[in-house]
Amino acid sequence: MSKYSKEFKLEVVKYYLQEHHSYSECCKKFNIPSMTPIKQWVDKYQLYGVEGIFKNLKSRIKTWKNFFVSAIHWFINIYLVSTHQNYASI
Repeated sequence: MSKYSKEFKLEVVKYYLQEHHSYSECCKKFNIPSMTPIKQWVDKYQLYGVEGIFKNLKSRIKTWKNFFVSAIHWFINIYLVSTHQNYASI
């Protein structure tokens, strides 16, 4: 379970973005001891919108990581091997 509710995170992010307050002002107003989580919430919000705060993005990141690993394997196995075979037959 998260230390802060999703609704609370959204309230902090909106306070930061819409009212142009600093991270330190947000920390004081919402009694958050560090600016780090606020920066993370703002980054997620700016990248993914409300969904970035409300959904767990770890699974999405894992999916993209798997995609890139698969693409690299394809490149190595298909492209490089076939290119090497073409050079070997010369």
